[in-house]
Amino acid sequence: MSVLGIIIIILVIFTFIMVGLEFLRSRYVLNVTHSVVSMDSLPKNFDGTKMVVIGDLHQMRFGDYNELLAKKIKIEEPDYIFFVGDMGDSRKYNVDAFYDLLETLGRDIPFIMVPGNHDLRLGGGKVHKNFLREVSNAGAVLLDNACAEMKAGDDKLYIYGFCQPLLPQKDVDIKYWRLSSVSDGYLSSTLGKCPDDAPVILLAHDPTYFSSYSNWGANLVLSGHIHGGMVRLPFVGGIFSPSRKLFPKYTSGLYEKGDSKLFVTRGLGSSIMTRFGNPPEISVVTLACPASAAAYEAKNKKAKVELPAESFSDWFKAEFASFKSLMQERANQVSDFFSEMFGKKKSRFSKEADRRKKKNTYTVDKASKRMPKEEKHIEEDKPYIYTKNKKK
Repeated sequence: MSVLGIIIIILVIFTFIMVGLEFLRSRYVLNVTHSVVSMDSLPKNFDGTKMVVIGDLHQMRFGDYNELLAKKIKIEEPDYIFFVGDMGDSRKYNVDAFYDLLETLGRDIPFIMVPGNHDLRLGGGKVHKNFLREVSNAGAVLLDNACAEMKAGDDKLYIYGFCQPLLPQKDVDIKYWRLSSVSDGYLSSTLGKCPDDAPVILLAHDPTYFSSYSNWGANLVLSGHIHGGMVRLPFVGGIFSPSRKLFPKYTSGLYEKGDSKLFVTRGLGSSIMTRFGNPPEISVVTLACPASAAAYEAKNKKAKVELPAESFSDWFKAEFASFKSLMQERANQVSDFFSEMFGKKKSRFSKEADRRKKKNTYTVDKASKRMPKEEKHIEEDKPYIYTKNKKK
């Protein structure tokens, strides 16, 4: 064999190895990203408010009971955690990985969430009463076309949650139902008039209708659903949407339209195809007044510098710690994989919760694929009001 042939074989083997590693990275290696959103109308007391945006968990587990995911979230010390939908997975008929995450996070940070299409499928097109109960028991609030008010001193923000309905299809299993389209009129009739006495943050699972969200009056929209475009390529971005459309418009990061801004998280999991070039994302978003936005941007850039720069020994220790953490993460994933394969349920929810409660958390009949019975929405009479604590 010629030298050229050997070189080609080595390059092919190397390519396969690198592609395989990228598939693993895009499924299991958590990526924490930091963004600053400047808002002209942001009240001074909310300047520097840090939010963690989590989307599209789809039954993924990062360590036992999602402890690694919870740890990385809590390290960021956010003021709020926003879940932007698809915490469960209708194709797996399960949602307990999300319950594990809520339990592991504890009650130190306010949780606010909006349902996604998979969450609605698990409830027959509605928010299932048991899902709502479990979320509430964990200290979280699910905004099903409702509003929460955030207060800091004499200032306030409104947080709206838009529950985009599913589009019913006859003779089609509900787990394949897609989200319906959204018009300006539908949004207004569902959420009411957008308030103008304070900035409005809208949680909307699907970012496709950013134009309607903007026309309604939302100052900032937080979304997921697109999974970062599934496959991401340099200089191109996301390739596929969950509905299998090519090159979706909104896949990751910050977008603007008039006075409105949209932030899309790439999410953590997937239900229809493997991610590539697209590691699971914990999105950390800092709200800033225009005058202080540059300072927060500089702080984020400084935090991203990983070289201690004191000595080679310090650099090596930091790299070794990072490698050790990554190997522990992979070991947890392998352990969970084989536990599921052999029928051992490792989640706290599966072990400790009442079996009937687990069964009733979702209503899709997997065996017969019958349409689940409709559940009534549970309406809350009291407003949700949170007070932002001042930083120490």
